[in-house]
Amino acid sequence: MSATLELVGLEGHEETNPVHLSRGERQRLAIASTLIMGCDVAVIDEPTTGQDRAESRKILDALAHHHAHGRTVVIISHDMALVAEYATRVIAMRQGHVLMDGTPAEVFSRREVLQETNIRPPQAAVLAAELGLPGVLTVDDAVRGMSDVLTRAPSPGAPAPHDDRVH
Repeated sequence: MSATLELVGLEGHEETNPVHLSRGERQRLAIASTLIMGCDVAVIDEPTTGQDRAESRKILDALAHHHAHGRTVVIISHDMALVAEYATRVIAMRQGHVLMDGTPAEVFSRREVLQETNIRPPQAAVLAAELGLPGVLTVDDAVRGMSDVLTRAPSPGAPAPHDDRVH
């Protein structure tokens, strides 16, 4: 139990009455309670609502840890940046119907599907697509992609590559 509470940032609250926890802490406690049960499948609806980025990462890291131990974790979320970073599979739905089922890269690359669901891809993916960097989903992906482009680009003031073609 202590290890799971630590995963969600509630270490030291083992004896705290939930009434005395903040709303965000109670939400993390509910997720920890679900994980402690050791179910083969955990369905978590909007786990990061009301959490700051650091707490959101703790929750999603805890869910990833649960998944790494051979369990299925289904997350319902509208936070596409976190979905892009943590999900291995995305199911885009509208009015109870599956529109697309695939990896985050596959789903977020299908703009027409996203338009039907009123979901926008992560901002990093949108920026990278505008810059001609396909397959970028997260800020870390974007930084790596832009670093690769910049290391291949000639440095300012360097002579342009010589073109030996006959014009």
